[in-house]
Amino acid sequence: MQVIAMIFLLAILAASTGSGDEKLSREYERCISSGEAAEGIQFAMQECIDREFGIQDALLNQAYRRKMASLPDDKKLLLRGMQRQWIRDRDQRCEADGDGSLDRFISDQCLAIETKNRTLWLDNYK
Repeated sequence: MQVIAMIFLLAILAASTGSGDEKLSREYERCISSGEAAEGIQFAMQECIDREFGIQDALLNQAYRRKMASLPDDKKLLLRGMQRQWIRDRDQRCEADGDGSLDRFISDQCLAIETKNRTLWLDNYK
């Protein structure tokens, strides 16, 4: 069982430290690669991704508020609509395939990565 947990953890780390934009925070990397999370304990891993999603969501909200404050009214309406659609699309893309705790973890990791990528997109939106 320990070998399976380590293989699973390595796959998760590889996915979260992929090519550039989707990389999650250093805090997440430390969390997921230490303690019980590093041993593949699902509860500990879920705590790591829950904290990370909270961080990424807060950064997204800050970027959105900054961008909205800098836009003329007509572009604010456009961005608001785009953002609402993006949330629906993100949630659909990241929807869990099953009911297990692993499915939830993968789904939540997807949400965190997509949210971070959207923050980067907002930072560059004109």
